[in-house]
Amino acid sequence: MLGEFEITAYESSKKSCGKWAKYNKTKSGTTPHKFRTVAVDPLVIPIGSLVYIEGIGWRVAEDSGKLVKGNTIDLFVDSYSEAMQFGRQKLTVYYNKSTGV
Repeated sequence: MLGEFEITAYESSKKSCGKWAKYNKTKSGTTPHKFRTVAVDPLVIPIGSLVYIEGIGWRVAEDSGKLVKGNTIDLFVDSYSEAMQFGRQKLTVYYNKSTGV
């Protein structure tokens, strides 16, 4: 168990990703997908790792972001309205160290 994290949500528009939106790629080079992609602080969770977010399920740490620091995870969703509806939640996160890159 890693502990309690602040979970936020983002999507691929310019509102969430700024100038990077036009590329529609994650830090790991994948295309982000709902139910798979999360952005993490690579100093806390290595890119490529599997993480389990209580109440949400397993996700892959495929992305990072300038506001994703420390115990924060950004969950990829389909739309800006879905990201706003998700808001900010404090949830317990587990990390499968054997999957770290």
